[in-house]
Amino acid sequence: MRIANIMLSNRFGGIGQAYIDYNACLLRSGHEVLAICHRHGGWLELTEQQQAGGRLSILSVTQKGGPKGLPSAWRIHRACRRFAPDVIVIHNYLNFNLLATHGISPRAAVTHMYKCKHFDRIDGVIALTDELRAMCRKAGVETPVHIVPNMIDGPFSAPRWGWRDDRLPVIGGLGRLDTHKGFEILIDACRQLRERSVAFHCLIGGIGFQEESLRRQVSALALDDCIDFVGFVDDKAGFFDRLDLFVAPSVSETFGITLLEAMKYGRPVVATETGGHGDILRDGENGVLVPTRDATALADAITRQLADPAGAYRLATAASQTLRDRYTMDAVGPRLSAALHDIAHRA
Repeated sequence: MRIANIMLSNRFGGIGQAYIDYNACLLRSGHEVLAICHRHGGWLELTEQQQAGGRLSILSVTQKGGPKGLPSAWRIHRACRRFAPDVIVIHNYLNFNLLATHGISPRAAVTHMYKCKHFDRIDGVIALTDELRAMCRKAGVETPVHIVPNMIDGPFSAPRWGWRDDRLPVIGGLGRLDTHKGFEILIDACRQLRERSVAFHCLIGGIGFQEESLRRQVSALALDDCIDFVGFVDDKAGFFDRLDLFVAPSVSETFGITLLEAMKYGRPVVATETGGHGDILRDGENGVLVPTRDATALADAITRQLADPAGAYRLATAASQTLRDRYTMDAVGPRLSAALHDIAHRA
């Protein structure tokens, strides 16, 4: 099929990573792809790195709404007309992209967020989880809803046994430093770990609007010597190699690509019971789940994992198998192709 894949965020985050993964997966599955992204934020450069093979066309734009966005909307419309896709996939800025692609091809929206606004104007939905499909149905969405999770590509690292003898165990989180990611709760859990005399060091990877307030919280709690902010992480392998335990403290999360990344690099995971985390992990089987906004429960889980390297290794090994069974591009690719084929031919 010929598929247009549109993502207009100019910030690094999970939606943009999903767009990049869709490009790679669709190309690997033999489709032709028109990739449309924002010119800034790094997504254009990452898209250009995917061009080998000749089946990927690229368009970048600089505006994504309002009167200033009309030239961008026209460029998207014209590029899609020329490409003549069988189906158009829209990751974000749905209303703008519906305007830009009006009257061209069937359109599918991906449920990266907890909202269904404008879904009455699309031809199909890609829901990341059962929870998001239920959200669509509760909102009265009548178009086809296909469950297709986010995915990740290899190579995959084997879990590592135990903690390194030459340093403190290292825990860490990764993501945009925004309020819904819950890093202030992780910091409070670190305060409790110190009060319990648990040996650890913590790395927080990412950038975002909340960074300054998080740094102030660390200083106010006198945790500067045991928590480091490492900034934007472009070397994921290097970041996860430094960790012994990955912690995802989100208060709201539709999926959780960082969980897949931790599993890819063989790290045991402690995560909150929000949204997609519970779809990926089973508590005590391939990870540990704790209630959201509960720093004490988070500290308890981290303490247990650091005291039980054999148990952490068992969970990481099971998580690695879950990843291979359900979330690799080879596993997800046929589901994505089938969903888009159905949406294209139902419309």
